[in-house]
Amino acid sequence: MKAVNIIWDLEEGESDYALPKEVELPEEFDGDDYDYDEAVDYISDEYGFCVLSCDII
Repeated sequence: MKAVNIIWDLEEGESDYALPKEVELPEEFDGDDYDYDEAVDYISDEYGFCVLSCDII
């Protein structure tokens, strides 16, 4: 699975040039029983910025 259309929570003036719009999620998120909030927390922890929204596909 992966997260796509990621919208990062950035302060005014911060650039998202180095932040991805898509992130491949680890195997623990595969399947129908994944938790959206846990996936978003994983992405935030990996990149050090909060995620406002994304789609999981």
